Amino acid sequence: MDWIKDVLANTSPLEEARYLEMMAATMQDPDGISVEERALVKSVGQSTQHAVVQLTVRTRDDVLTDSFSGGTGFFVSPDGYLITNAHVVEGAQTIEAKTFDGRTLKGTIVGSVPPDWRPDLALVKLATSGETWIPLAPDGQLEQLVVGVGHPQSLEWAIYGGRVSFWDPPPEWIDAPSHFQFDAVNVGEGSSGSPVVNMSGQLVGVVADGMVDKSFSGEWEYGVSDFVQQIVLWNKASLSAATAGRVGGPRVDAVREFIDARVPGLLVSITQ
Repeated sequence: MDWIKDVLANTSPLEEARYLEMMAATMQDPDGISVEERALVKSVGQSTQHAVVQLTVRTRDDVLTDSFSGGTGFFVSPDGYLITNAHVVEGAQTIEAKTFDGRTLKGTIVGSVPPDWRPDLALVKLATSGETWIPLAPDGQLEQLVVGVGHPQSLEWAIYGGRVSFWDPPPEWIDAPSHFQFDAVNVGEGSSGSPVVNMSGQLVGVVADGMVDKSFSGEWEYGVSDFVQQIVLWNKASLSAATAGRVGGPRVDAVREFIDARVPGLLVSITQ
């Protein structure tokens, strides 16, 4: 990012804005996604939205201070089991899930949540049935076109696409869990727990990490691809925040193992 800072060091505010908008435009087209692929991303994303929920989580401290935190989750069965991140529901006293059609349902954590967030997954049960759910893909591949749906930066059911850019932990990560990344625009806070699916609508992974520096939160504003709004970055800090990392998290094999350990037979029962 130093080269960008050097370029912008002596530019006028107007020139800087134009330059950052140009940079944002290049971020709108990761790895040369074609017009046809964009249409497919939008279509798959829209069908995935129905299985995605918006989570409102309150801890003991939140209850005392009348505050809350949020995140994303998604159904992995029609009878109300959903996956999110462990860090989203850590210490939860109450969990509420808002569905795509506007219902609000209460949830409870099923089984144990890893104390070290490895993998950063949690299984939550809602008292419901007949929900649209996301099946798990057998695996994923590098350069595969994928779609995420979540709630970044207070946007609701935002769709964002990219290609799988990382699938296996590097050798130096000796005990790292199964992990993946894809090169969509880094959507940041609120997208934790979002499903990432392939073009068949099958789960490839779960968003758990992405660079979010809260010191920038009052300075930057950007949407997610052209399906929500144009990305607009008005200063160097915002550009750095948006491009400093890629979106990633536990991949599908870790999700499958996690679910099987907590509700044995669940995945088998819904695929027969």
